[in-house]
Amino acid sequence: MAGQMSEKQVARLRELFDSIDADGKGKITLDEFSASMEGCQIDQANIEEMFNSADGDGDGDIEFDEFCQIMQKDRENVQADLREAFKACDQDGNGFLSVDEITQMLNENACGRISEDQLAGIIDEIDKNDDNKVSIEEFMTVFNDF
Repeated sequence: MAGQMSEKQVARLRELFDSIDADGKGKITLDEFSASMEGCQIDQANIEEMFNSADGDGDGDIEFDEFCQIMQKDRENVQADLREAFKACDQDGNGFLSVDEITQMLNENACGRISEDQLAGIIDEIDKNDDNKVSIEEFMTVFNDF
């Protein structure tokens, strides 16, 4: 599946995959996947359903190829899920993610492994108009290469 994507898409997916793969074993466990969803107000049953749909071979782990497949599968559903994730992370409901909301989301989802420099780089990449908040359009743009 990764062969059907551009190098940039594969590199971004690898970076995301590696950030979820907390123990660095090259596969995502249910615990790691659940931890990556913390702060997004998704219940455990839905998290497990999402995990099981991504675990194509049913071995209890998501390998990189499976991760790539699920990220490419049914683009409309992925975009709908991203919109829901955005809404869940938009704690004050104003339609934007503030720097504080982004910081909280990233620190919770990356198990506190995001440095201040990494955080600044991520926010700079997402916040295209430099208004110190992220609109749904800016948020979705980050995932257009997937």
